[in-house]
Amino acid sequence: MNTTALAQRVPSRNMIVVRSGDESLHPFWLRGAAERHWDLHVSYFGSRAAPEGAEAGVFTWSGDGGASK
Repeated sequence: MNTTALAQRVPSRNMIVVRSGDESLHPFWLRGAAERHWDLHVSYFGSRAAPEGAEAGVFTWSGDGGASK
């Protein structure tokens, strides 16, 4: 997990937790220049090594190795 971008961001009081697979739409939530008033944690069950967008470090994530939804 890359936390560099998260460390530069002021934590929010609001958090969204999403259970996500390979077809998740969560990367679209993070596009645009609008200021976010929420943090995102992705609980990932997909087949990749990490969820899409994880390399940007704008959300935290955990995975279960694709065990189940």
